[in-house]
Amino acid sequence: QLGLMFMPDKVAALREMRRVLRPGGRLGVMVWGRIDKCPGQMAMAKTWEKLFGIEQAAGFYRQHSMSDPQMLRSILEAAGYCEIEIQSSMGTMRFPSVEILVRAYGALGKFPANPSEQALAIQEVEQALQEFMGSQGLVYPIEAVLGKARKG
Repeated sequence: QLGLMFMPDKVAALREMRRVLRPGGRLGVMVWGRIDKCPGQMAMAKTWEKLFGIEQAAGFYRQHSMSDPQMLRSILEAAGYCEIEIQSSMGTMRFPSVEILVRAYGALGKFPANPSEQALAIQEVEQALQEFMGSQGLVYPIEAVLGKARKG
């Protein structure tokens, strides 16, 4: 769940998962969908680019690097799975505040140690996500790509 996109050799990782499944066993996998369907991660990526540079923002884009359902299908096929089903699904992310979002995900984007830079990043993301703030905190949509397959 939400780790496959970080594997350097995705087919090899899926083959290892297949190896440990019992005959006929089922695999379920989830990766993040398109970043433009996830306002929180998009705001984070754009803020990191603006404040810290594209290299610092790369991790946010990497999270969404497998957003094409056909890509997931292709690597599952290459890893030897059968009865593959892929679907995109919208969900909801919830955080008590934008600050919690920024600090939680900031580790991925190499959040700077300088407190004034951190405060500026929080302020930028907060401005970008203002429409998603309410009485329940920060609530925004996010897309995931879900895959199911069977060991043949």
